[in-house]
Amino acid sequence: MDAREILKTKKRYAIIGVSQDVTKYSYEVFHLMNEHQYTVYPVNPRYSDVNGHKCYPTVEAIPEKPEVILVIMAPQNTEKVLGNLLQKTDTILWFPPECFSESIVEQVTQKGIPAVYDICPIGLLKGLFN
Repeated sequence: MDAREILKTKKRYAIIGVSQDVTKYSYEVFHLMNEHQYTVYPVNPRYSDVNGHKCYPTVEAIPEKPEVILVIMAPQNTEKVLGNLLQKTDTILWFPPECFSESIVEQVTQKGIPAVYDICPIGLLKGLFN
């Protein structure tokens, strides 16, 4: 399933690494997805909420299973959470540009988890809804 099809058919997303800082890429993705009526669960152990939405410390703490997990962090931070994530999910993973490394691609591929790499959800969302 390609990224555009995912956005058309999947409605529940977790965003790991979301920020409260409105100037950050992760916040922009979060805000835009909410604006387009997706159910979006922010995941960041540093925050209790993001823009009035309850923020979860881990994906496992989310009350319903997301259909897609967006991982929006620098590759070295993605590496830190990836092992735990790969052990506990078979959900589609989405790594936007500059949020993954070759090592991450190899690990996800070896585990057989469906994934999207190097595609910005913001541009696709704007294209789908404008």
